[in-house]
Amino acid sequence: MIEVLGVIGGPEQVRAVEAARGEGGARVAAAAERGLTAPAPEVHEELAGLGVMARVDGQEILVGSGRLLSEWGVTVPDGVPTRARVLVAVGGRLQGALDIADPVRADAPKAVAALKGLGLQVVVLSGDRREIVEDVARQVGADRVLAEVLPHALSQVHGGDH
Repeated sequence: MIEVLGVIGGPEQVRAVEAARGEGGARVAAAAERGLTAPAPEVHEELAGLGVMARVDGQEILVGSGRLLSEWGVTVPDGVPTRARVLVAVGGRLQGALDIADPVRADAPKAVAALKGLGLQVVVLSGDRREIVEDVARQVGADRVLAEVLPHALSQVHGGDH
């Protein structure tokens, strides 16, 4: 895993700067804590809802979902953890998988209960894998889950209303 953190340091540093905080920053911090650094990418492309592609020292690096890797022709063998949210491929070959979970805010169940008290149905909508989103929904007491929704499909989910 330490080598994987070093590989994603470069692309994720760019993502962390763009996002200013979030998972990208956490991965860069984890790599830095272990003394791992990576050069800044020569090419960087954010792939909405899938991950990031970067080229570092001439090597193509993909960091993201299994769907991203499949679309780029990378084979993900059986045995990769089913809850892995972040897969890393370098030069067209899978290098590792990181299981990263977002913590649920302590006040979220209370906020959901308040919304339900107003007669509202609470839906957890996320681009994450179904089992992860269902776990979050259970923790907060939500009524329904819509998972693995890509950003461009959001308007279809809520009927195009903004």
